[in-house]
Amino acid sequence: MALEDRTADVVARRLAALGEPTRLKLVMALREREDASVHELAEAVGGTLPNVSKHLQVLYQAGLITRRKDGNFVRYQVAGDAVATLVAYSVRILGAGVRPTEPRRFPKG
Repeated sequence: MALEDRTADVVARRLAALGEPTRLKLVMALREREDASVHELAEAVGGTLPNVSKHLQVLYQAGLITRRKDGNFVRYQVAGDAVATLVAYSVRILGAGVRPTEPRRFPKG
């Protein structure tokens, strides 16, 4: 299958957007919900509101998430089942064998 330039550009841009840990966490957090606000997502990933807002903008511009206005708030969603599935499989496959980090232990004294 030949890959056309336009398709290659779009796919590369979307994969690059997912290549940042906070953005990957945001998509995973959105995958677990119907939708979420910036505040809810900042809490879910342990980020600040301005930082999370910037990451959401990158994901939105890449076409990986959608947003809608709900009164004074903006609600974000994963842009379709294909994106949610891609992220879930990527984490499962590429994260296989990664051991969870252990808490740091400092020497006494």
